[in-house]
Amino acid sequence: MRIRSQINVLLVISLLLIPATFSMALLSARNVEQKQIDIKGAEDLIYSATQLRQIAVETALFNEQRAQDQWTRKIVSVKRELDRRRMATPRDKDAIERIQKRIALMQVIYPRLLSTLASTTEKTLSDQAGSRNKLDERAVASLMVVTQEVMDICNDLIRSGRADAEVALSVMKLTIYVGFLALGTLMAFAWYLVSHRILLPLRAFEKGTRQVAEGDYSQRLTFTQRDEIGDLADAFDSMTSRVEKSIDELLIHRNNLAVLVTTRTAELAEAKDVAEVAFKYARSLIEASLDPLVTISPEGKITDVNKATESVTGKDRAMLVGSDFSDNFSEPQRAREGYQRAFAQGSVTDYPLTIQHVSGDETDVLYNASVYYDGKGRLAGVFAAARDVTERKRLFSSLQERNLELQRATSVAEKANLAKSEFLSSMSHELRTPLNAILGFAQLLEMATPPPTPKQTESLEQIVKAGWYLLELINEILDLAVIESGRLMLSLEPVLLIDVIRECHSLIELQAQEADIQISLIPFDPTWMVDVDRIRIKQVLINLLSNAIKYNSKHGTVEVACIAGSTGRLQICIKDTGAGLSEENLQQLFQPFNRLGQEHSTEEGSGIGLALTQRLVALMGGTVHVTSTLGVGSEFCVEVIRSDTPVQAGSEVYKAKNEVG
Repeated sequence: MRIRSQINVLLVISLLLIPATFSMALLSARNVEQKQIDIKGAEDLIYSATQLRQIAVETALFNEQRAQDQWTRKIVSVKRELDRRRMATPRDKDAIERIQKRIALMQVIYPRLLSTLASTTEKTLSDQAGSRNKLDERAVASLMVVTQEVMDICNDLIRSGRADAEVALSVMKLTIYVGFLALGTLMAFAWYLVSHRILLPLRAFEKGTRQVAEGDYSQRLTFTQRDEIGDLADAFDSMTSRVEKSIDELLIHRNNLAVLVTTRTAELAEAKDVAEVAFKYARSLIEASLDPLVTISPEGKITDVNKATESVTGKDRAMLVGSDFSDNFSEPQRAREGYQRAFAQGSVTDYPLTIQHVSGDETDVLYNASVYYDGKGRLAGVFAAARDVTERKRLFSSLQERNLELQRATSVAEKANLAKSEFLSSMSHELRTPLNAILGFAQLLEMATPPPTPKQTESLEQIVKAGWYLLELINEILDLAVIESGRLMLSLEPVLLIDVIRECHSLIELQAQEADIQISLIPFDPTWMVDVDRIRIKQVLINLLSNAIKYNSKHGTVEVACIAGSTGRLQICIKDTGAGLSEENLQQLFQPFNRLGQEHSTEEGSGIGLALTQRLVALMGGTVHVTSTLGVGSEFCVEVIRSDTPVQAGSEVYKAKNEVG
């Protein structure tokens, strides 16, 4: 077994044995001390029981208030002592409970004794005295018996405590004896280990090293022990063997050293020539750079520059090399921080500085720098290259000025747009009042008596038709103006989608029949609900359905489908078979007042409907998508938020669902 392992085992045993021995000794001493405390407590209880017995006798003989007070205080003291009493074993717990029962019995007997002494009747004094003496004797005898039982229990506790204390004391003595014996054994083993396994081999080592120091490399150590000392002896023998062999080899190499030195000298001369050529080539590359290049030492001193650096600073190379790098800038502290950051981080990129020419001219540059190392891998300095950005900085300043002008122009345009919206809103209100009057009087003329002539009826129909169209146009303009001004209020609520689709279909069906357009509804889940403004979603869908009918081909079709969109959304898609839209028209589709070249067609329109539709859907948290193919048709999809509100039994929504189902 190795010495290190033996020492470790010895240390571990010592570390385990010593604390264990002291812990057991301290625990036994503590048990002895605690038993003495328990014995002292039991003796105090015996003394208290004796005092209670004396107080009971005094009370029976003299019936004094002082004895009664002493009884009360002593009972309280005994009860407190019992509450503080440690119950380490079931035996102690049983004894304490028995004593508590006796104390409770005393508290019952003593008041009876007092009541017997205090009772008086109208009998003769002799009869009263005889009766009371008998009761007194019985009460006092009972108290004597109870107190004696308490003392007997306490004596049992004292005897058991003394026995336990003797056992704990014996355990403590035995523990101390075993601990000292084990420590002695460990010390004897340690002495044997040091003297026979370490000191004796060290003397052999001392003798061997002395002979090696005198030049005798043939000395060998022969140890039989297989431990650290044995390994060290093997290493010593191996070392002396290698040293002896190396000396022989050195003698051989010494003879060839002159030839080797001559060869190396020639190689160094050739390497010097190559290094000079490489240096001249590297120097030419540095000088060929149009950007200022400079190398900086860790102390901030310039160690090399190129011609561009001399030109931009107005100083020759002799003045620059050895000077402080930061002295050549309009902000020396900022330049110093730049190369210090390069040393700290390894490199810096596009670090802005201003080079100060000796004539006072300034050149704005961006420095890129990184550290470089010498042949031994030690930090040598920082290589920095500057790029002239004076013209770029001027252009950037000019661009900022143009941006400010554009911001001011944008602000003016936004104010003008707001004024336009306010004007449209105001004019729409002003126009609706006389227009309602015109429509009202035209309708009254149609119902007048006598009725108008056919020619007048035709004219009145044109007036009413044009008036309703103009009123619809004014309402659309007013809605658009209210949206743009941010004053439109929506009431979002869960709405059953099938109800909205049915209502829109019934409202647009007559227009479809007049245009000979077939509307088909693709079946979908009738329980789907959406969070929208019911009136505005109907306005959106009717507008899209009206456009699908208006711009459809002859005998065309309109297909309405509801599908699940992205997570938490539903899509309402309206597909027609019209002429379709080009890519250019699709980009202008939602611009207000842009009819995409339909201004001179027979179809009425203002170019507001789709712009209004897009804004209304956005206010309801949705989006509008359109796909179109020339000659095939267009499809408008309105994506809105899906509602998680369940359909309630007994509601109109529930009835509609069951009707569809």
